[in-house]
Amino acid sequence: GLQAVTVLDPGGVVAPAKLNVTIDGSGRAYNWDNAKGLIHLFNAAKVNDVGEVRQFLDRGMDPSSTDKEGYTLLMYGAREGHIELVRLLLDRKANVNARTPSNETAVLFAAYKGHASTVKLLHSRGGQLNKDGWTPLHYAAFQGHPEVARYLLENGAEIEAKAPNGATALMFSARQGHIEVVKLLLARSANATVQTESG
Repeated sequence: GLQAVTVLDPGGVVAPAKLNVTIDGSGRAYNWDNAKGLIHLFNAAKVNDVGEVRQFLDRGMDPSSTDKEGYTLLMYGAREGHIELVRLLLDRKANVNARTPSNETAVLFAAYKGHASTVKLLHSRGGQLNKDGWTPLHYAAFQGHPEVARYLLENGAEIEAKAPNGATALMFSARQGHIEVVKLLLARSANATVQTESG
């Protein structure tokens, strides 16, 4: 288990901001009050160590924390399809619709990687399927994930939404040769005559 200790800074003086430190069974020290604590938290999330992430959250770490690139714990879990980690973070009230500086969300990452169960879970907890810019349907179409695309369409994804470059989901799936997604979109009356500004 984790035990609390007091840590001295390199100068030998107790640093008030570093009093809330624990050492786990492997001898690793975690500082819960500063950036190093966040690094350990994100490392645990990236390797899908749900138990360790739970311990960090139990100690008061914010489930909506972001790393220096602006990615949340939930985004990492969604991207890798780590559904138990995603469920834990959602149960702890992580912001399901948080956005990166480039306007990406956890649902977008899950759709891009084809993690249908994760997309469904995120959506069931309030994850938006329609947004300005790139949408989950664009990502699913571009990558060729028919199960994800079908779920998105059945739950209100805008079939004619235009990406920042003016392309639609049908354009992406056709360009990439994802025939199953093309058929799915055409069966739902996607406009096959629309063009981008560049044609």
